[in-house]
Parts: sequence; structure tokens; C-alpha cells
Amino acid sequence: MNPKARLGMALALVALLAAVPTFAFNYPLSEEAIREAYFLGKADGAKRATFLAKYVHPLPMPDSGPYVSEIGLDTPFTQIAERAASAYNYHAPDAVEEFQNKPLCFRVRVDITLTSGYWPVPQSAYSSPYYQWVPDFWNDLALLTSSLRR
Repeated sequence: MNPKARLGMALALVALLAAVPTFAFNYPLSEEAIREAYFLGKADGAKRATFLAKYVHPLPMPDSGPYVSEIGLDTPFTQIAERAASAYNYHAPDAVEEFQNKPLCFRVRVDITLTSGYWPVPQSAYSSPYYQWVPDFWNDLALLTSSLRR
């Protein structure tokens, strides 16, 4: 499959993934919802991981071109759960105070990496492994996203 078409399909999938959960998107979160997110964040890692996995969609690696490895959604609910999981000496009343009636973002994350077939020239002994110029990556991405807007 053409790398641009594959990336286009991935971005279309982002739009679809963003549309479905927004039907159940409640904002601003109530005190009960904030507490529920807090307790989910403080729950055991397996329960939390199972819940958060619903918000991440991994994609298979293409043969060449940019690789959209993962698309994820961060809702205010998941952000509170992740904050509770990573904070020490943090309690449910703290979470309510921190998040109630405060604006939170609804974010879409797209992780893009490059496949080995995308590099324009093979690495030589004189090239740096830490920096290589990929001349058309951003241009390819800009062309792809502009074609999706039409």
C-alpha cells in the first residue's frame, strides 16, 4: 500500500476514534466522576491498563514510509486517572480540588516514526548515527494532511 494512502487511512482512523468516544464525553466532570477517575488511577496496574487500553489503537508497521505506530485519545477522565497513578501522597479530595470546574483538554496523540525503508541513503561509516536528514518527511506529511482536508 502507498505510504501516503496508509498515513491517510491512519488519520481517518484518528477522526473515527475521536468521534465515537465524544458521544459519551461529559464535561465538565462532576465530583463523582473525578473521584471515580482518581480511584481508577489508584487501582492495581492491570485494571488501570485494561481501561486505558481502550483509548489507544496500535497500527501495524508498513514496509516503507512514515510509520504511525499508535493513535491515542486523552480525555479529562483518563488524564485524572493517569495523574492519580503517578502522584505520591495524593488523595481523592486533592483530585477534586485540582480538577473540579477547571478546563481540561481533549487530546489526540499520533506517534509517528520512520521505517528503515524511508531513509534516503544507506548509512556510511562517515555519517552520524545520531543525526540524519530525512528530506521529504514533513513535506510528505503536509501533502497528505492537505489532501485529507479536501
